[in-house]
Amino acid sequence: MKILSLNCRGLGIPEAVLELRCLSMEEGPQVLFLCETKLDKYGFANLKRKLEMTQGVEVPRTGLGGGLALLWHEHIDVTVKTFSPHHIDALLNSGGTLWRFTGFYGHPATAKRWESWDLLRHLHSVGSYPWLLMGDFNEILHPDEYWGKGARPFTQIIEFQRVVDDCSLLDLGFEGPKFTWCNNRFQGNLVYERLDRGLYNQEWLNLFPLSKLFHIPFGFSDHLALLTEIKASSPVIPRGPKHSFFRFEALWTRNAECEAVIRSSWDIPQWGTPMYRLSQKIKAVRVALLQWGGRNVRGLFKSIAAKRKLLSSLESDCHLIPADSHRIQLRNATRAELNELICQEEAYWHQRSKVAWLQSGDRNTKFFHAVASHRRRRNEISKLKDSNGNWVSQQADLEALAIQYFQGIFTSVSSSSFQQVIQHMDRVVTPEMNSDLLEEFSDDEVKTALFQMHPTKALPDGMNPLFRHYWHIVG
Repeated sequence: MKILSLNCRGLGIPEAVLELRCLSMEEGPQVLFLCETKLDKYGFANLKRKLEMTQGVEVPRTGLGGGLALLWHEHIDVTVKTFSPHHIDALLNSGGTLWRFTGFYGHPATAKRWESWDLLRHLHSVGSYPWLLMGDFNEILHPDEYWGKGARPFTQIIEFQRVVDDCSLLDLGFEGPKFTWCNNRFQGNLVYERLDRGLYNQEWLNLFPLSKLFHIPFGFSDHLALLTEIKASSPVIPRGPKHSFFRFEALWTRNAECEAVIRSSWDIPQWGTPMYRLSQKIKAVRVALLQWGGRNVRGLFKSIAAKRKLLSSLESDCHLIPADSHRIQLRNATRAELNELICQEEAYWHQRSKVAWLQSGDRNTKFFHAVASHRRRRNEISKLKDSNGNWVSQQADLEALAIQYFQGIFTSVSSSSFQQVIQHMDRVVTPEMNSDLLEEFSDDEVKTALFQMHPTKALPDGMNPLFRHYWHIVG
């Protein structure tokens, strides 16, 4: 499915409607949200006919300005719930799954922008569906979304950031030009801003993790159009063998068996040079942890669901027979086991979220999961530009281009002129400094360096938590 959003700045002239029709035919959106249509009901009926979208709802213009419209094709299941001069809120049915779409238009007057933020908070409070919002919010989220004369007042940006946080929304990102609006003034008065955007909640991302938003130029408006391609999954692309890396799971440290597994594998005798023996001991621990801990990670979420179900049953039994001490003890023990599993789940998502400013035990599992999902989506590479300036998007071509790039920057070119360059460089390392640098590392220096690292940030071998938590074994 595709959804197109545009602040069209008026559709009263035939040329603007013609360009919108051409854009709709080229991009093929099933749902179209328009703001500042400046149309009356007769103009809206004419617009539906020309766009060949038989279904829709309009919010008529106020005076000579404003006006919203939401249009969709007949085969799309859309139920409009509420609307106002600044929003149209609807439920969409995608294959039996209900989710929410809101077309939003922030108040153009700065003094009344707070009304838009109150409206956004109200919309958040009345629904619990997966939620996508698109439109012209008339505000920026970050200072770097502004370029030009002066600067956007930071208090306005903070207010927008606050309402986005209050509603648990995330920015959908974009592909294309950086800004979505230009005032088209010159002689030092030119301003660019990213006023139009897509926002979503975590539930919507879970449904459509591969969705993308594109900025598309539109000639008859000073705004760019937004096109969101909504994708739940992508076709399977044949790939070579997947090379996964080892990660020491932080949740393993909460299991008493982990230390025994590490000690038994670390104590296996190894022969060779000191560094070779160390590498073999780390390898033995890694293999033992994969054999022991892999089952724990894979079964964690099933175990939590099973414990919740058991606890619910025990709670009901305890209410039926309040004096049954055995069931009460069993319920309390199940609660403790469930709490421990939840702590392990929190550690699992905390490690993947790369959030260092929250501590374990904060019970922010949902937050960590959202950050990890958003980080995974942000880090996805969908296309690369080759040396000829052409975009590459096929998986096999992406892999070949990445290999070619890194081979190029890490391949040295033989040269016999090093000495000619070095002789003109000032000597800054004295013999005494060089002597200190060549000394063997002490045990304390190694320990200090390891313990200065974040507990869940992995070394290249993925074993940093091993050295921090089990130094008494491996140190």
